[in-house]
Amino acid sequence: MKSESTQKAIFDKLKNTLLSSALNISKPIYDNFSMTLSRKISLYNLIAIEDYNHLEMGLGLKALEKINKNQEIMTIPIISGLNGMEMLDIKSDQNLQILKKLMHNIAASYAQNLSGNEEEYGSAQNKDFKKPKAKIDEFKFEKMLQTQSLTWQIIVNSLHKDSYNYDLVNSFPKEELTQLAYFDRNILEKMSSASLKFFYSETIGAFKYIYDQIEKEGIFELSQENFLWAYNNTLSRKISIIDHYSNVSDNSDKGSPIELIAPIVEYINHSSSAANVFVEPDYDFESKQSIIRLYAAENISEGDQLLLDYTKSDKFNNRQLMNRYGFFDKDNPNKNIEVPFLMEDVFNLFNILNEEIFMKFFKLQKNDNLKNFKIELLRKAKLSDYENKFFKLTLYDNRFDLELLKYLRIAFLAEEDLNDAAKKANLLNFDFSIKFSDENERLVIMFCLGVLNNYFDNVKGNDYAKITGDIGKVESREQFMLKNMYLLENEEKFLLEKSLRFLKKKLNTLI
Repeated sequence: MKSESTQKAIFDKLKNTLLSSALNISKPIYDNFSMTLSRKISLYNLIAIEDYNHLEMGLGLKALEKINKNQEIMTIPIISGLNGMEMLDIKSDQNLQILKKLMHNIAASYAQNLSGNEEEYGSAQNKDFKKPKAKIDEFKFEKMLQTQSLTWQIIVNSLHKDSYNYDLVNSFPKEELTQLAYFDRNILEKMSSASLKFFYSETIGAFKYIYDQIEKEGIFELSQENFLWAYNNTLSRKISIIDHYSNVSDNSDKGSPIELIAPIVEYINHSSSAANVFVEPDYDFESKQSIIRLYAAENISEGDQLLLDYTKSDKFNNRQLMNRYGFFDKDNPNKNIEVPFLMEDVFNLFNILNEEIFMKFFKLQKNDNLKNFKIELLRKAKLSDYENKFFKLTLYDNRFDLELLKYLRIAFLAEEDLNDAAKKANLLNFDFSIKFSDENERLVIMFCLGVLNNYFDNVKGNDYAKITGDIGKVESREQFMLKNMYLLENEEKFLLEKSLRFLKKKLNTLI
């Protein structure tokens, strides 16, 4: 067993190596690491911070010695950085009480069971559909609440030099951010994809909604610029862990979520194909502290970059990665996008409301006798939340959304399909996972083709290989953002082509 003095000497060597590399990057990062390493963080391997801009990745961590698979690289108490549970037990300060209420309201609005991701924000509601009463997903609510808490902690700590995490938050980048919210007019003018424009508008609308709520309360002077900086650094730098040790959540089967920004670990870059480290939550019974441990997922050679898979638990697609982290991952296994679908705005944009197929669709939805029975069918098919579920269609590279087909098969049932009791009884026993009739299926496919062809028209003429090739070596922030935008559009073009090919093949079998 190593003596205490020997252990200190080893730690000092590891610490000084990391600090020396940080000082070579910038004084704020050096101050951040210096402060961090004084907080009972344990280092077990020689690592350094490195500039990986030549790989279009920014700053990252590098191994300076071989690290064996499953070896622990670092242990970090969650109190050493920022964790979302802080600011949630406020009892005295009146302004902070108002802030707590505000955070709860924002979290509740984004924790409704209408969307699958707490960082993905809703769009304008379709006026032709009645919105059902939404339930609150308590687990999602807690995650969103802690995200709000982290944002405010960044803001508060950045303003006061004597605050606990001043050095940490003031090392966060300010000029280099590349998330969707930072796309400027010059980049937006080059955007061809209508669905990507919708996605951008939703993102900006969500930030504006939250900022307007803050401004409405009038308890803090906060510029939009500082709010965006704090919020986007929260989204891009936080990690999510599950606390299975304390019983503070009603979600006992899931455990309690903890959103945190862990010092040093926050500089580990992403890879979905070559990740070689992973983070595990744990509890130190001796110190009675929640901690995280960083382990090697593979054997790591000297000089290798440490890489973490950001998509592993949350399964972010590339639009979500661009929104949250500011990059496109060509190896992302989650090849899917959402395109606005059953929205009047979409039909207006594409000028297709006068086409017979769409007029028939809306007529069917507005006929109360038909609609009431169809609602019963939708409920039986477990699609009773269809008004919200199919605001957007998810496009995949290897399948078409079966639930959407089921919904449309029910939606396009004609009056003659349900004009007597016997027909209605048969429909209640029908499995809409399969074709109902040739005419019904034709209407469904023509409806899907009508919308998706209009999206495809916006991107099909672009040669994205040539466009990205013409950008050449990425040497500026604007070039990086442009390249990633074109990669997003190219992925959309690929997914639309596959879906349209599938639908046209189905249509040909009916002719």
